[in-house]
Amino acid sequence: MHNVEFSADRRGRRQRSRACAFRGLWIEALLASPVYDAQHRLGGRSAPPTDQLRALLSALMARSGRLSRTALAQALTTPPVRIGGLVNAARRVLNLDQAQILVIDGR
Repeated sequence: MHNVEFSADRRGRRQRSRACAFRGLWIEALLASPVYDAQHRLGGRSAPPTDQLRALLSALMARSGRLSRTALAQALTTPPVRIGGLVNAARRVLNLDQAQILVIDGR
């Protein structure tokens, strides 16, 4: 089964740990950031809507950063066959400077 995973380097883990203490405020801060705005604009029409990215990140945060594709599809009320495309589009927006922030685990 393939899982979708939120990951970060050591510095990112420290930041994520602190951010999780604020129960999702980090998601709002990310989505309001100029870097996100620039990345989202670069994604053009293929970039997922911000509300969908918010829901994706919230679902991953609620499950400690790891979800099966089926669970993610249920959380987003999206057909499971569309999850791969959605995650790939989200990766193009969220993965910055070759840092793998959102990955698909093939195990």
